[in-house]
Amino acid sequence: MDFILELLKILGPAVVVFATVYYLLKQYFTHERFRLNSAQFQKNNEQTLPLKLQAYERLALFLERIKLSNLMLRLPKGDMNPSQWMNTLMLGVQQEYEHNLVQQVYVSDQLWNIVNLAKDEVMHSLHTIAEKYENNQTSLNDVNEVTQHSEKYVQKALEAIKQEVKLVLQ
Repeated sequence: MDFILELLKILGPAVVVFATVYYLLKQYFTHERFRLNSAQFQKNNEQTLPLKLQAYERLALFLERIKLSNLMLRLPKGDMNPSQWMNTLMLGVQQEYEHNLVQQVYVSDQLWNIVNLAKDEVMHSLHTIAEKYENNQTSLNDVNEVTQHSEKYVQKALEAIKQEVKLVLQ
């Protein structure tokens, strides 16, 4: 019995010291892991933030370039018939899209879907104008109406880009 009591006198404080040291070391290593992860996140953010911002800029430029009013100025009709001109404009939009396709890596899926919707709406508008020209059912008023309709989608996509940039910069 004396042996057990002596053993408890020795082991009791040792267990308390061990538990205290274990708890303190566990807290220390948890804090250090958090600090290192935070430093790594900060370093990664410093490298990726400029890439993300550049992607947003390029997508905004893409949307500005595919606005029908800007597209028609950049790719003048020249001596092409209306059908050829619409095909040239559609090709211009597609080339712009392919040139900026990689930007989807840096933006959210929702934003990329909005940009795609705007591009598809511009292509649909060009297709609608081409059909009206083919059927000789077009007027300047029709073209302006279709142009304004597609540019609303482009404007909404530009607003979505601005909103996402605000979120990224917070």
